[in-house]
Amino acid sequence: MSTPRTKPNTGRTERFAQLHADVAAFNEEMHQHSVRPADPRKAWLPFGLGAAAALAAFAVAALIQH
Repeated sequence: MSTPRTKPNTGRTERFAQLHADVAAFNEEMHQHSVRPADPRKAWLPFGLGAAAALAAFAVAALIQH
């Protein structure tokens, strides 16, 4: 026994087209506002400092346990 549909499928295509347009507009907006530093070292500096701090903390923890 199948469940009867309460809403007609006529609006589904329009909703899908609107969703597609919204996603395309959002994608375009995100690409316009993406910030890329002129110097790549500026982007890697925070990552490198965090990785070095994590490595140092791991080394200290390993030395304390032995």
